[in-house]
Amino acid sequence: MWYTHPCMGGKGAIMPEMIDCPGCGAANSIHREGCFNCGGLLPGTSREFASTDRVPRGDAPVAALVLGIVTLFFFGIPLIGPALAILGIVFARRSTNGSNPGMATAGLVCSIVGLVLAVAWIPVYIIIWQSLPFVP
Repeated sequence: MWYTHPCMGGKGAIMPEMIDCPGCGAANSIHREGCFNCGGLLPGTSREFASTDRVPRGDAPVAALVLGIVTLFFFGIPLIGPALAILGIVFARRSTNGSNPGMATAGLVCSIVGLVLAVAWIPVYIIIWQSLPFVP
């Protein structure tokens, strides 16, 4: 069903039937399951709106991907590389069903690879530590 959108003064512009997001109030097409603005679920979908998320679903895939890529550069720094990888995995797992599942998956893969590389570097640190001369 089509109607005239009230923002256009009720004249001229024909817009598809819209539904408001309960989380952010953005107007969405009735054919969408998630809000284009915040990624929250719209009323009438198979799941209820998840209002308990602290990070908007639109930002979590981006954060996961950025953390995953940064992890690949800093995996060799003790504690920082693994911490970034774990954060990337957490953000990616929170958002795989959200608005950008491809970006979340890429962040998850990059974070896991960074975490594996960080764990693989532990023997290198041990060898370097043992090869240092002991100075009393």
